[in-house]
Amino acid sequence: MTSSDELDDAQLLTGLQKGGRAAELVMEQLMVLCERPLVNFLGRMTGSRVTGEDLAQEVLIRLLREAPEMEASGSVRGWIWTVAANLARDHLRRRRFELVTGDFNLLPAPEPAPTGLRDRVQGVLDLLTEGDRLCLVLRDMEGMAYEALAGMLGISEVAARVRVHRARERFRELYLAQKGEAHASAG
Repeated sequence: MTSSDELDDAQLLTGLQKGGRAAELVMEQLMVLCERPLVNFLGRMTGSRVTGEDLAQEVLIRLLREAPEMEASGSVRGWIWTVAANLARDHLRRRRFELVTGDFNLLPAPEPAPTGLRDRVQGVLDLLTEGDRLCLVLRDMEGMAYEALAGMLGISEVAARVRVHRARERFRELYLAQKGEAHASAG
């Protein structure tokens, strides 16, 4: 699909609000445009691709449910990313709550120890705060513009740049510390 075939936010919202075949066509286009980036984002945020896939489906279900009430001036893509970030945060809070309350029957089986670069990067992402992880994943892994990130977070573009910079610094510190531990245990 070429970029000229893509609908703008007003067209997306109009199609969703019409319902029927128009909504189906819009959802098909959103699946093509958003599903993979959403699954990647949510998988990185939660540390599980399966959870990312489940949450991505939930985002699209909520979009269908909420579209009739959305204002025409709103950004459908911005709404999608905001809901995705909120669902990831909620999932992480529930997971932390389960750890604190000791309801271990609800916990997934432990992941195997990280071996490759991708696993090490995900392990470090898991150690970051939700805010730092959100900024890094959206900016550096999903390529979101600073302006869009700022709008999603409700902060200025300068503040978004500062948050991303600080998150990168924390990531670098944790990654190097983890890498040092791996070398110490191997030697």
